[in-house]
Amino acid sequence: MSISAADDRKSEDATTGQGDGRVPAREFRAACSRFPTGVMVFAVLGEDGAPHGITISSFASVSLSPPLILVCIDYRSRLLDHLAIGRAFGLSVLSRHQSALSVQFSKSWDDRFLNVAWDHGDTGVPLLHEATAFFECSANQMIAAGDHVVVVGNVLKATASDRSPLVYFNSSYGEIVSSGCVRNLSNEAPEASWKDEALGLREEEWMPSCNASYKMAIKFVDWNGERRHFYHPFQRLEIVHGRSLAEWWLKLGRERGPFDYACFTSPMICDAYKSPRYLNGRVYDSKVDDHFLSDNPDKVVLLNDLTLQYPYGYHFDANLLAKYMAGFAQKRGVIQIHDDVVNINRAENGYVQSLDTRGHGPVKGDLFIDCTGFRGLIINEALKEPFISFSDSLLCDRAVAMQAPSDPKTEGITPYTTATALSGGWVWNIPLFHRIGTGYVYSSAFLSAESGFVEPLESTGIFFIQHAIEQLVSYFPRRTPSEESIHAYNKAIGDCIDGVREFLTLHYVASSRNDTAFWKATKTDIKMPPDLAERMKLWKTRLPTNSTINPNYHGFEAYSYCVMLMGLGHMPTDSLPVLDHICESRALAALEAVRKRSEHLATTLPSAYEYLCHQHQAIASSVPA
Repeated sequence: MSISAADDRKSEDATTGQGDGRVPAREFRAACSRFPTGVMVFAVLGEDGAPHGITISSFASVSLSPPLILVCIDYRSRLLDHLAIGRAFGLSVLSRHQSALSVQFSKSWDDRFLNVAWDHGDTGVPLLHEATAFFECSANQMIAAGDHVVVVGNVLKATASDRSPLVYFNSSYGEIVSSGCVRNLSNEAPEASWKDEALGLREEEWMPSCNASYKMAIKFVDWNGERRHFYHPFQRLEIVHGRSLAEWWLKLGRERGPFDYACFTSPMICDAYKSPRYLNGRVYDSKVDDHFLSDNPDKVVLLNDLTLQYPYGYHFDANLLAKYMAGFAQKRGVIQIHDDVVNINRAENGYVQSLDTRGHGPVKGDLFIDCTGFRGLIINEALKEPFISFSDSLLCDRAVAMQAPSDPKTEGITPYTTATALSGGWVWNIPLFHRIGTGYVYSSAFLSAESGFVEPLESTGIFFIQHAIEQLVSYFPRRTPSEESIHAYNKAIGDCIDGVREFLTLHYVASSRNDTAFWKATKTDIKMPPDLAERMKLWKTRLPTNSTINPNYHGFEAYSYCVMLMGLGHMPTDSLPVLDHICESRALAALEAVRKRSEHLATTLPSAYEYLCHQHQAIASSVPA
């Protein structure tokens, strides 16, 4: 059954005359749907060098000598115009985990390659990453046949892998399993996030248990002098002619609206309160979906080794997550002891040897991790490590936190955290499935003190925990730790914290807001780290790049710096001069593709509330009565 696309030209449903001997279209389609096929993406390059592609399943081997194949393309497809000029085309046979790509390339928007990982083949044709086979061809004949054109191609190169292929059967996607049967994939959800990947957790299991929701971005409200909101999304910028789309927006796109809406798809999705996943579990960003459904056992899962930007994070009830993870660990042999620690015992070499507990006596161990928060029971009280204050560069040192009821059925659930700037600090708003978490982070120098607090901008606390655990695993000794590994671990953690400190300081010193004593103080009283001060001077005329931000790993890439600077009102005075000498057609096409893709996703994705209800209903139905 063919699933080729007809681009954006008006679809014409097949009609059949009565009594003329032709098979009715509905019966013909039904019969064809019983024939299982593979799925391919047919791709060519346009005159401007941009890739264009569509999904096809009509393919056949025609000849071995010479090697010839044929494919069938809808006669209305614009790709035929490109093919007639260049004659070269590539075929990527999709793998079992690439059904989202099949769907994407069968849609009607212009840039189906948006957020798709691909490379030029040896002959220059576009080929998709992680497909199971590739054909690089030159068109030999193009033959009109009914409502399709049969393209016969000379095969110039063919490559195969051992990846399992995607199968299309009875209007559904499937895969070939070891028994030789075709298994339907339409209801399978991919593994979820970096944390899920490393521990074997699945979103559909842990999220309902923790009343979790999705976080696609942080929405900053009233952080600039114009009081315009902007989003910091979990989404990298597209690259056009070697330059980020933000650079091109400075030159071409200002009239297209705010930079975050022009350069990213996330803002419009967030405005519409949409989920980042379709109801079948597929992530809207096919590059990420491909990663998690990949059969490659060696794929990267550590934060600082990732080459992909996962398009969302999570909001969750911390107490429920702690309970869930405790149960998860205990099922795997971890022993949990609830007790009060009354004393820390140290060995002769200074290492912690054991803990004295009130009810269970001494607890010995090889490694102790201090999770006592501000008290620092081991780090500060026992080991006498000094507390290093960042108060000279981060003025906020207090917070009042609270919980508020919500009515997600009528109000919906926002797929983002909101950070709203106020007179003496800022307020967070975190939507969960059952309630809202909120609080005021402020400076005690400008408002009365309530409770000690370390500023949680950009959710760095959770990031620090995950990064520290990953580094601990990387440096964990077989027996006694060496001084070298201790130093390397501490340096990695210290460099990360210093990098985050710079990034958070930027939120204040780059802001154009100065209407209250607090916001005025962010321009006069904050002591910037010296390296950041130098970078800020450069960023008055140039957007940050990966070579001009803090070079040590700290979780934030150049695009995050670009987003914050431009959103806060610290806009470069001009665009890159080199762009004046580069053809701008591809950049304009990329900006337009983002707009169309955003509108499409905001329309087709389910709401965040609808998807989370789907999760809760699924887990409820799986529990025995």
